[in-house]
Amino acid sequence: MIKTFPTDHRLSPYIESYWQWCVSPDTPAYEMILPDAAPEFIVHLGTPPEIMTGSSNWQKQPQAYLYSAAQQCLQLRVSESMDLFAIRFRPWGVSRFSHRPMSELLDHCVSPAKSFGKLGELLVKSVTESTGEQQRIEALNTTLLAALDSQDRHHDVIDALIKTVGDASQSTHNLSKALSRSSRTVNRIWQKLVGVSPRSYAKLMRFHSSLELINAGRPLAWVANECGFADQSHMARQIKDIAGLSPSHLRGWLGDHVYQEIYLHRPSAPWVEYPGDK
Repeated sequence: MIKTFPTDHRLSPYIESYWQWCVSPDTPAYEMILPDAAPEFIVHLGTPPEIMTGSSNWQKQPQAYLYSAAQQCLQLRVSESMDLFAIRFRPWGVSRFSHRPMSELLDHCVSPAKSFGKLGELLVKSVTESTGEQQRIEALNTTLLAALDSQDRHHDVIDALIKTVGDASQSTHNLSKALSRSSRTVNRIWQKLVGVSPRSYAKLMRFHSSLELINAGRPLAWVANECGFADQSHMARQIKDIAGLSPSHLRGWLGDHVYQEIYLHRPSAPWVEYPGDK
């Protein structure tokens, strides 16, 4: 079972939502976690699942960690009852609270202390010491709002990024103008704040946009045109490059895996629901 919860509106520019995932498999469940530009801070309230390591061994996930932007798929094995609560940040959101360059955290599970310092410990306590969903949400809102008020990390640059990032193909150009800096400098800033390059970011956004339409059963040629691919073959190559599966295989896989409910309820572009744009 997956449930999502809104954040305080003052956190919305940086945090998309909170979410909870509870599952009690009768037999071990295997999930593939798709690459994503949005970091997530995850706290396991029960037994953590196992992930496949680079050496092809299964290893328990940490009890709490930040998983930053990802360009690689993760394989997950759930063999015991699991209950987790998570903060889903917007792609640039962690940089508003953390001193760490996101590019250093790419495709890594990072401890609360290493990712957020003292704030990491407070976030874990907000989740583990609360009883019930509402108290947990209120505790997280209070903790994050206090950090937002006390820290001014990259505020101006992130504000400019939020206002200019609507069109991924034009965002770095627009951001260069907004910050009066060269495109090369803006690329470095972007990678530091988001973790992936602007080109990789646009690729991931288009990937998730196409997944939503593929899962809805739209014709693949139509999806390719709608999402800005050169043609269906171009879309198939990019999807297989990211997910390791062809669009047709991915369509079948999306329908069979509970974890994908999370992806299918996320906005295809993280800026769409930012209240400041309305």
